[in-house]
Amino acid sequence: MRTRVGEIGEGDPVLLLHGGGGGLGHWAPLLPHLANRRLIAVERPGCGQASRFDYAGIDLHQHACGFVGAALDALEIDSCDLIANSMGGLWSLWFASDYPDRVNSLTLVGTPAIFPGTSAPELMLQAAGKQPPALADINPPNLEEERKKLRLTGHGDALERGRIPPVMLNYLAALKCRPYFARDFHALISHCIDEQGAVPGAGISLEDIAALPQPTLVIWGERDTYGSVEQGRHVAEQMRNARFEVVPNAGHIPWLDNPELTAGWINEFLAKV
Repeated sequence: MRTRVGEIGEGDPVLLLHGGGGGLGHWAPLLPHLANRRLIAVERPGCGQASRFDYAGIDLHQHACGFVGAALDALEIDSCDLIANSMGGLWSLWFASDYPDRVNSLTLVGTPAIFPGTSAPELMLQAAGKQPPALADINPPNLEEERKKLRLTGHGDALERGRIPPVMLNYLAALKCRPYFARDFHALISHCIDEQGAVPGAGISLEDIAALPQPTLVIWGERDTYGSVEQGRHVAEQMRNARFEVVPNAGHIPWLDNPELTAGWINEFLAKV
């Protein structure tokens, strides 16, 4: 399996794990504002320019931890800080729980996939219950469809204010043009959600989250449609050492709405761990 890695900066290593069917470019608005760290973004299997990966029939938890561990091994990193979004957040939580000595701290930006008590927007639930061709019909790779999806995930304000430039919209659309994207993405999300919501037992339990030893920063978008602020705060309050922040008027990828505020909290947090 091959993946793509982007690296910038110097200092202690930080591994960044994107969400959903994303890629390295998701982090572009945030990276210039992060300071004093060796920032390493990797593309998860089946995403961006990484190798194709068929998620059907696998143990997603085992696969996620195996991938993160293998990435760190390849980079010759014993332990690091993790910054993650959405599906990357779930993978990071699993890895931090199973391999606590390899994770110095966690920063979860946007609702981690099927965080306790959360689900997904209605369009995603409908897509999870359909076969891959139907998913492609619901979310064709074009700019208007990307704008629609961003609005559905809480980024309407950022679109109206021009905070999400055309180059980012083009990038998000291009990610869905890779061969087999619809089929592989459907197989991935089907591990986590169906038409009714979160698949029981598919994510990480509240008990396991509460037992995490790492300092954790949870940054939530006020308008994130994957989970409410109240749901996010409730889980963070159960954690041993967690800080919870809310980006006003922001969606599921909060740094698209306000990279400066998001990065400011991350820099402050990492400086103390």
